Amino acid sequence: MVIPMGKTVITGGPGVGKTTMLEVLAERGFDTIPEAAREIIEEQQAIDGYMLPWKDGQAFGKEVIKRQLAYESVPGDAYCDRGLVDNVAYAKVSGNPVSDDYLDLCKGRYDQVLLLDPLPNYKQDNARTESKEKALQIHQAIEQAYIDLGYVVQKVPVLPIEERADYIAKLSPLRKAA
Repeated sequence: MVIPMGKTVITGGPGVGKTTMLEVLAERGFDTIPEAAREIIEEQQAIDGYMLPWKDGQAFGKEVIKRQLAYESVPGDAYCDRGLVDNVAYAKVSGNPVSDDYLDLCKGRYDQVLLLDPLPNYKQDNARTESKEKALQIHQAIEQAYIDLGYVVQKVPVLPIEERADYIAKLSPLRKAA
């Protein structure tokens, strides 16, 4: 018997395999919620836009939150590529304040948090511009942000992609999409 789990966040620092994992889970028939930040970066780069973390971090952050809230408002079970709490970690690493209202918005929002262990072969790309050291710092900040907000963080080890997906499915038995 499969017990519905609601929203399960799959998170971790840059380059840990979140998006690839969500693609595999979607191929297996599960509902998934995309990563708003990467989506916005790719859209803005395509139009030479300003709403990028390295051009206008405040506008970028507001759009990430707006889009993430819209995605997460869809009812039913889903695996989320990052969660709102990730923004708390990015703000802390950048030295930016986080309002108490935002922290309250993040509390109790997710049914489960799965933290993917970092992959051994970190690679930068057009949206993932952080050094390997910075990516690890962000990864640790993400884990701590979820813990600080009362979440139990379950770590997912590095495994071949299909085995990692099986591991996640055992930790978080969501219903498949209709």
